[in-house]
Order: sequence, then structure tokens, then C-alpha cells
Amino acid sequence: MNSLKKTVLLFCILVICSACSFNRSFYPTHYKKNAVFKQSSFNYKDFFLETKNKKKIHCAEFLCKEDSAKGLVVYFHGNSGPIASYQSVAETFAANGYNCLMVDFQGYGQSSGKGTHKSFLESGRTAARYLREEGYKIPVIVYGYSIGGHLSVKITEENQDIIDLLIMEAAFTSHKEIAVESVGKGLRGLARLLIANHYKGSKYIEGISIPKLIIHSTEDKVAPYWMAEKYYKNAIEKKALWTIDGAHGGALKYHEEFIRRMEQMLKLNQ
Repeated sequence: MNSLKKTVLLFCILVICSACSFNRSFYPTHYKKNAVFKQSSFNYKDFFLETKNKKKIHCAEFLCKEDSAKGLVVYFHGNSGPIASYQSVAETFAANGYNCLMVDFQGYGQSSGKGTHKSFLESGRTAARYLREEGYKIPVIVYGYSIGGHLSVKITEENQDIIDLLIMEAAFTSHKEIAVESVGKGLRGLARLLIANHYKGSKYIEGISIPKLIIHSTEDKVAPYWMAEKYYKNAIEKKALWTIDGAHGGALKYHEEFIRRMEQMLKLNQ
């Protein structure tokens, strides 16, 4: 085998390995497990929505104990588990007077389908259609974490007429940039070449006029802090950057400060 053929073969192997590794990392196949909520002191209703590609996505809305909720938080979770893994998130908002609608992406928890860039986007758009159909009369806050944070930018940009506030925690800026950060230095050039930006959050945020709260840790090893700085720089007015410490995510451990900042940003849209 001549050197050119060896080079082509090596390149093809790297392409396959890099792409498979990236897909396994971002769209795991084992999160059908532990998809049941634990007993809660808050009432919740769970239901299924049908996507345009005829898949079922599982949703659950946790209800606060007040007669009238102060708002609805729509939560797009990270890729480290189904919505049942984030039950404490919903309960934190419910304890502070907000209802919380949690959405499981295709391929996660009780949702059908398979996790891909396209199916994530369709899951988010299905949730947005539900919000329109329900016509909520209380403030609607879209809160996305990690991969859900990146998705939340696109969904908010498309539906900001029915959304009052966007909150992004530990969100990456684009599929290409997080892929580059996820592989070893020797493969970063290849990742830049191979991974496409199906949509680019750091670009879409430029068109969002409603308030935006960007939350990120300077110690984040998954989505580096410069991504938050890029989001903040690209965003137009009515924006805030809240810098926290700790690992990837974890803003709700400062739940009192979180609620204070959230409500402060909500006032900008009144």
C-alpha cells in the first residue's frame, strides 16, 4: 500500500472514530433508565406531545402550591440524563412560586425516537407549539442548561413573542466549537473540518430582543467560560452575565440569588 492510500485510509478511520465518539458523547443511548420521578411534595402532571416526525416526547409540569403561579419556567435539560434526573430543578422553582415544565428530548427518558441535532431541535419546537396552544397568561421563562442551553437560544429566537426571559446556563456556542473542545488537541483540526453547525447559538442570540440571563462558571471544563463571554458580547441589550464558580452547571445551589436575578431580569420586559 503506497503512502497516499495509507493517508486516505487513516483519514477515513479518524473521520469515523471522531464522529462516533462525538455522537456517543452528546447523544447517549442508555438514558431510557431511571426515567421515573421520585415521590414529591409538589403536584405535577405528566403528558406526551407528538412531534412532526410522529415521535412522542415526555413532558412534566410541576406546580407550585400557590393559587396563582408567578410564572412558568420551561426547562431544557442537559445531556446527562432524562428529566427525572432533574426533578430537584423543578421542585426548586415550585418552592419559589413558579410552575416548571420539563421537556425530555427524543431518545431520553420516556420519549421515543433517537437523540440527534435534528431531533433535539424538533423536540424544542414541539414544546414551543404547545406553549402557543396553551396560551399561558403568566410570564414564560425558557431556561436551558448545557446542550439544552444551546437549544434554548434557537427556540427563543423563533418564539420570543411568547417568551418573557431566556436563561442559559453553561451553554455551548455551536456544535463545531463544543466538538473542538471535546476532543484531544491532536484531533481539533479534524473536528473543525468534520463537525457541522446545524444551528449556531452565538449567532442566533444577536436577534433576541427580550431579556437574557447568561450563567457560566469560570471553572467549567465542559463548555469553557469564553463561550459565555462570546454570547454576552453578541447579545443586544437587556442582557446580564452572572459568573459563578464550580463545575459544569450548579447555579441552582445559589437558588436564592438565582431567583433574585431571574425576577430582576423579568422586570425589564414589563
